[in-house]
Amino acid sequence: MTFLICSDLHGDLSAATEVVKIFQKENADELIILGDILFCGYRLVTHARYQPDGVVNLLNPMAKQIIAVSGNCDRREDREKLHFEMPKRQHFRLGQHIVFMVHGDERLDFPLSQGDILLFGHTHRPLLKEEAGVIYANPGSVALPRGDSVPSYLLLNEHGIFLKEMTQRVVSSITFLE
Repeated sequence: MTFLICSDLHGDLSAATEVVKIFQKENADELIILGDILFCGYRLVTHARYQPDGVVNLLNPMAKQIIAVSGNCDRREDREKLHFEMPKRQHFRLGQHIVFMVHGDERLDFPLSQGDILLFGHTHRPLLKEEAGVIYANPGSVALPRGDSVPSYLLLNEHGIFLKEMTQRVVSSITFLE
């Protein structure tokens, strides 16, 4: 099973379209979206790429392939337009790993153990690190990267987790020994 992981689309149809293209190129099975899908905050709604209805029309046909969590910008009226669930937290098992998902705007107080993976967004800055046997991974933002980061995503499968730029160039990776 291969998961493409993104976060913080903020209603950007161009960014969402690129995610779907990469999803297909990477031959991923599931798309994980770590929140802030449609709304981008009141001060950003005027940017030309902000087309939340287009993002809805792009993602809803893929609803059975999407696992998502809600973020601080995911308003109830926006969540109701999407055909997939968006709880605040989710988790699943991938081989020997438990994968926890949250947007990241709240305390990251999961009962993490060695081998677990914590996926989070919110910061718009990519991160991939391992501490005390726990993997912490943030895909950054495809739509609105912050600092000196570029649009990026994560790819997760039974072999490891890979931080990639939208060109599919691997920036960082952690491989699993199973």
